[in-house]
Amino acid sequence: MKALTAGALALAMMSSANAAELDYSYLEIGGSYVWVSDFDNGEGVFGIDGSVLVTENLYISGGIGGDGDATSIVIGPGLRLGVSERTDFVAEIGVANVDTDFGSDTGGVATVGLRSMVSDSVEVNGGIGAINVFDDTDVSANLGVVVHISDAAALTSGVSVGSDSVRSLSVGVRFGL
Repeated sequence: MKALTAGALALAMMSSANAAELDYSYLEIGGSYVWVSDFDNGEGVFGIDGSVLVTENLYISGGIGGDGDATSIVIGPGLRLGVSERTDFVAEIGVANVDTDFGSDTGGVATVGLRSMVSDSVEVNGGIGAINVFDDTDVSANLGVVVHISDAAALTSGVSVGSDSVRSLSVGVRFGL
């Protein structure tokens, strides 16, 4: 469970803006409830992640999170391509290090998806991601909502369903940089 929890957190941190309103430079603090198959046997996870726009289409994203027994660190580059005035296609690759009570492993992370401003203050995002750690690859589908409450702050929420029956619900606060 610890490896799956940490792996799901690492993948969610990579999941998360060429449309003018989408922000690619931010710091986010949040929490997730992660479980495998049975909602009653889940665990709370805390994380800090962020992104910094490097060029018009490239950004660096990363994060750290854990639950006291498992820790994940993820970092990697991302590409954004505008598909419309308010929607971007995003693709990220990265390296994930997962450290648990029973061992540590480093593997790869990749995600593809869309981010779209559906109103002046609401972003909807979704995609598919994969992480490979501890000789196991988990593929997940992710869906999120970002509600901008000011020019500098937003509330985030998300849901993820993985191929290894790993599921998560997340909430957070995002601050623009």
